[in-house]
Amino acid sequence: MDRKRKWDQPNADESPQKVPKFEEGGKAATDAAAAAAAIAAKIAAQFAGTGSGGSAPGGSATKDPHDAEFTHDIEINEVRNRYMLTKGSTQQQILQETGASVTTKGIWYPDKSKATEKDPPLYLHISATTEEILKSAIEKVEELINAELSLTE
Repeated sequence: MDRKRKWDQPNADESPQKVPKFEEGGKAATDAAAAAAAIAAKIAAQFAGTGSGGSAPGGSATKDPHDAEFTHDIEINEVRNRYMLTKGSTQQQILQETGASVTTKGIWYPDKSKATEKDPPLYLHISATTEEILKSAIEKVEELINAELSLTE
């Protein structure tokens, strides 16, 4: 059963047609490029924030969309038990005990002098709805910083 289909054989009266690339679609390509640039700018604006400068320990120039009314940053780049402080389970425990949200920000640097304002050293960002909740969360983090490392972790 050797059936031939019409697309298997070129038709004698039809020649292959070339599709013009930019004659008809030039405006569409330009519009698509402009739309892509606009989307990229929106994404960049979301990550960069609207103000100048970035969020760094000791105060933030731009407001994090997940921030509450009260915030505080604690640098942990050189803290001995920073691994325990950056674990999600530890941060979830602080949230349950105090009601404050804790997130890890920054980058760990073996040599802190290589940190920049754009890429600050590792720190914990604490946000809370009241000053009392923020104080209790700061106390809890400081308690964990001062706690001795156990051999089981």
